[in-house]
Amino acid sequence: MRFTEEKLERAFTELLGQEGFSHHLGITIARKPEEVLIEEELFLSRLMIIEN
Repeated sequence: MRFTEEKLERAFTELLGQEGFSHHLGITIARKPEEVLIEEELFLSRLMIIEN
């Protein structure tokens, strides 16, 4: 049985899910093409860092 990149991604996604993080494909996220980051997500990330 080979351990492939697909299996690694799936395992990592499952671990994130167990920690309460949801996974979305990039093409399903509504944003303007020139937007690299979603400002709301950036704010939440900063908030999580401050709280920890």
